[in-house]
Amino acid sequence: MPTPAMQRNGSRISTEPGLPGADIPSSHSTEALELIKPLLLSMSEAAAVLGVGRTTIYDLVRQGALQSVKIGRRSLVPLEDLNDYVRHLKASSPRH
Repeated sequence: MPTPAMQRNGSRISTEPGLPGADIPSSHSTEALELIKPLLLSMSEAAAVLGVGRTTIYDLVRQGALQSVKIGRRSLVPLEDLNDYVRHLKASSPRH
């Protein structure tokens, strides 16, 4: 049960202004889930992030430019590897 300093406001719990934790999303809200940065992306999500097709992502994995991990039957690309790949592209591209 919320303390007198807290009030439920929709799916958010707000404390009095100025108190730590003011306006923190509750654990059951979709807003709280949106704050979580995924560690692994599906091949389609990885393709969307890079702005390429799924086939290109599979080719990059096959060539060793990107790593993938398996969870069950799903192949997933670590977000960190996508960031590393883009940094590598930027470093190896000629500057204009």
